[in-house]
Amino acid sequence: MLGLRAILGTTSGTLFNINMSQYSLWQSNTYSVGSTQLTFGKLQAALALGVNRGLDTDSMTLVSPNTFANLIDEQAGARMYDSSYSGEKATNGFKKLQFFGPNGINTIQVHIFCHQGEAYIFPEEELIRMGPVENVTNTLPGMPGDFFVQSQTYAAYELRCYANQAIFLEAPAHGIILTNIVNV
Repeated sequence: MLGLRAILGTTSGTLFNINMSQYSLWQSNTYSVGSTQLTFGKLQAALALGVNRGLDTDSMTLVSPNTFANLIDEQAGARMYDSSYSGEKATNGFKKLQFFGPNGINTIQVHIFCHQGEAYIFPEEELIRMGPVENVTNTLPGMPGDFFVQSQTYAAYELRCYANQAIFLEAPAHGIILTNIVNV
C-alpha cells in the first residue's frame, strides 16, 4: 500500500500504473519551505500551487507535532484580547487550526506519524480509503478463527490482525507536499 507521503512525494515515473510524464495532472506539487519554520504565509503560497492545478475545495494539512507547536505560537502571538480576557486564568492553545485560503477552508491537524520537516496538504473529499477489508479485523474474511493463537516457536500467544486496504487520491495534482521545514 502506498501511503500519503508516497503519493504526494512521487513526481516522476508511475503512480498507480499511470505514467506521470504523459499526464501532468497526475503529478503532485512540491513546495520547499526553505529550511525555516512553517508559517501561514508559506502555507498560503503552497496552497496556491494546488489551486493553480485545480484545487477548489476545502483541504486538510497534516503536520508534525513540532511544526504544529510553531504554528500555534504564531497564531497565539497574533491573537487580540477582548472581553473574554481574565487576569486570573489564561487559556490558550488549539486542537486544530483553520484558515481561509485561495481554495476555501484549510484545516491544519497534528499527526504523530507525519515526518519531521514535512507537511502534507490534500483535499479530504478526494482521498479515498478502499479495499475488501476496510477495518482491522482479527479473522480472515470468510474464515472463522481464534482471537488468540498459540505461538509455534515460543511459549506465548499471538494476537493476529488482518487488514486489506489502501488510500487513493483521485487527483494527485491537488495535493502538495511541503519539505525543508525546520522547527526550533
